[in-house]
Amino acid sequence: MRGSENDNRFTVYDRKAHDIGNGIYQTVSDIDIDEALADHWQTPSDTFQVRFQQRDNYPALDAYHDDGLSIDNVRITASG
Repeated sequence: MRGSENDNRFTVYDRKAHDIGNGIYQTVSDIDIDEALADHWQTPSDTFQVRFQQRDNYPALDAYHDDGLSIDNVRITASG
């Protein structure tokens, strides 16, 4: 995540660090974006960005290796 396109990206959640075992990962919800940005001396802007990233040993959509990642039900909402 980063507060603007000019800020450095930082990690909010490291999926590998939350591996429960057997390919099961801890569910994450309610990340306070303002707090996460403030912890990295950033503020939200019109160019705020979130990136989902995975590094793998095969390219995405490789027909012979089905070990990719699917992320769904992502919702970013404003509170207050």
